[in-house]
Amino acid sequence: MTAQPQPDFSSPIPLKPRKERVQYPRACPHCGKSFPTSTRYHKHVYFHTAERKFKCDYPGCEKSYKRKVDLLDHQSVHLAVKPFRCIANCCNKTFARKCDLMSHVRCAHNGLTCEACGLRFRKKAKLQKHWQLVHPNVAEGQKVPQGKCPFCSKTYANPSDLERHKMSHHRHEGYEGLEGIVPKKHKCNSCGQTFEKFLDMVRHRKAAHPKTYTCDECDWTCKRPDQLKHHKDTVHRGMVVPCKHEGCHHTFMSTAAMKLHFRVAHLQMKEFKCRHCDKTFAYKGVLRKHIEKVHQFVPTAEDLQKSAGVWA
Repeated sequence: MTAQPQPDFSSPIPLKPRKERVQYPRACPHCGKSFPTSTRYHKHVYFHTAERKFKCDYPGCEKSYKRKVDLLDHQSVHLAVKPFRCIANCCNKTFARKCDLMSHVRCAHNGLTCEACGLRFRKKAKLQKHWQLVHPNVAEGQKVPQGKCPFCSKTYANPSDLERHKMSHHRHEGYEGLEGIVPKKHKCNSCGQTFEKFLDMVRHRKAAHPKTYTCDECDWTCKRPDQLKHHKDTVHRGMVVPCKHEGCHHTFMSTAAMKLHFRVAHLQMKEFKCRHCDKTFAYKGVLRKHIEKVHQFVPTAEDLQKSAGVWA
């Protein structure tokens, strides 16, 4: 019986190189956004690399999405019935999606209101933070008495508004107790000018430093990057959008114009309904002229709203 060879332990066994541990927060290589965990990082990166394989099959709609849940959410905008109704006073608008209703409430009805002082907020988190900082000892449903300025007798429901008023209007008048208060300054990043009110700084920035985009081929300027892209596509590259309907040879300067043509000419949809005689129209301008000539008054914005997909 032959002896088994013994292993040689005199020479060290080479070790595999260890992978470098990824440190978090980690920045996205596509857009630079930072994420604190691996799950959130990889979920975000997926949206940069995933294919838009879920496409809307509604006629004339070219929307596509990376997730099926987003497609299902989008398809509700094509429904004739809009189940989400605004319950604010004198507002009967309906929406296909809950997110559209919430956006409408924030913009049209000034968002959320503090029950104690009446101050309004666009986000629920801001309202909750305001309640914790300003009204920590106020019971639910209780109203806060208005604060009175000791210098000019103006009243304010919110204590922070009262303090802001005193700093901006009475700090320079030599009143006792305000000498050491330094109001917050809002600085313009373009010219360095400072303002005591944030809204004043925003108005200055829009008036003095408007953001513009210039075409590098003809010096045409605009305010938004999508306007610049549309200008280049239509003016310099001669790009047009053909109608998707079989046998129709119409072309358009934009996708929005093609979709409007598709709905009116091929689907026979008239989305503007007169509230005074039930006549329907394909275009808002035609409805406006109808009201002015037939009903003889200037229509309001409510009179010119779209109906929920009226068929001819």
